[in-house]
Amino acid sequence: MYIYLTLREFTKGSMEKAWAILDQRKIGLFEIEDFRHALVYMGVYLTRDELKSAFSFIDANSNSVIKYLEFVEFWIAGEAKLLNASSVDAVEGTESFGGGHNLIFELEESILEHICKVINQRELSLWEVFRFFDEDELGYLAKN
Repeated sequence: MYIYLTLREFTKGSMEKAWAILDQRKIGLFEIEDFRHALVYMGVYLTRDELKSAFSFIDANSNSVIKYLEFVEFWIAGEAKLLNASSVDAVEGTESFGGGHNLIFELEESILEHICKVINQRELSLWEVFRFFDEDELGYLAKN
């Protein structure tokens, strides 16, 4: 869900734009390395295991290549989950705990995970910039 939310946010909900980002070589499919490049382009940095897991989630037939129809299925499933989450608990007092499964809670977790990763990435980037300018490793920057 995190990858779907990131793509949706980055492309303002356009499935076509999301596909264009992933299929940068314009060959009608993308592989894990293309996927990694697209995520980095969007500011998402995953560990190798997270990347493999996210890729295999979209790669429905497990052939290490994601074609357009697999991506469409992934996108539609993400949209459905969002629609489900927004319709659950729409009536005040309605509980959505069907067997301990709460779509709203899952969606909130995904959004929080996304926010934390963005914050962590920005903090790491700022720290790297600071370290670049703090050549003497003083912990502060001087005018000169």
